[in-house]
Amino acid sequence: MGEGARLLSGGSPARRREGLGAADRRCPHRCPRGRRPADAGERPGEHGPAGRAWGTFTVKARPAAVLFDLFDTLVDFERDRLPLVTVAGKEIRTTSAAAHAALRQAYPAISLEEFYEAFVESFREVNEIRDREGIEVTAAERFARCFARLGLPEVEATASVREAALEAHMGALAAATTAPPERRAVVRALGSRFRLGLVSNFDHGATARAVLARHGFDGAFEVTVISADVGFRKPHPEIFHRACRALRIAPAEALFVGDSLRVDIAGARGVGMPCVWVNREGARLGAGDPQPDHTIGHLPDLLSLV
Repeated sequence: MGEGARLLSGGSPARRREGLGAADRRCPHRCPRGRRPADAGERPGEHGPAGRAWGTFTVKARPAAVLFDLFDTLVDFERDRLPLVTVAGKEIRTTSAAAHAALRQAYPAISLEEFYEAFVESFREVNEIRDREGIEVTAAERFARCFARLGLPEVEATASVREAALEAHMGALAAATTAPPERRAVVRALGSRFRLGLVSNFDHGATARAVLARHGFDGAFEVTVISADVGFRKPHPEIFHRACRALRIAPAEALFVGDSLRVDIAGARGVGMPCVWVNREGARLGAGDPQPDHTIGHLPDLLSLV
């Protein structure tokens, strides 16, 4: 859509493969979900500036706030929960059928196959922009590009249909999310001791907040920064700075927790923010991969660190 996460237009959850060797290979909605890191690497505290001991970290001071990634850290996309449809003779898990059903109310002549092709191509197009420029291209803009590929006119009626298709797509995505109860327990436990924030790559702010509410995280975070709302995506420094400015703290005073080496860990380190990598798949860090301050296998392990 991650902190996305990057929801692939086509058929499965995917945040898109981040291209980190054996490490970052798990993701929510990006065709074959390519994100969710899995590496294991150096233990934090084994290198870095000397300072006061805090848990197993060596840092200059206890963090003023703990910031979380959303997708694949707190909430997962489950590909098998996406609708199963047949497109061009192939069965695919995708949200496109839900969006197409909304489109057909006004444009019944457009087939699912036609829509699916435009849906996928618009996804690829906006992802190229995101990767190249580090900015967010919102879901609304992506659907505008999709409709333009279909040759649909830019009129008020079409805009209304486009919004309905977008809402259907987002509804199907939200329905495909899960969050184990132990993750809520971690957030509750830390919320009693630290200020909390959320920093997520997702192209539709309202849906990101709806997903938080759906899984019991609403009200848990003092600050919620979604890329669709601020225009920048992790690892761009600005999205981290936005969260810190809202909390009135320096990046070095926060601790970031996320699952993507390329997005979360590289981004946090780029602004001087200590970071914890959630490595559920146990992958090994490759040469040149961003180095987390600490690696944990599952989110509840964070409690033993702080």
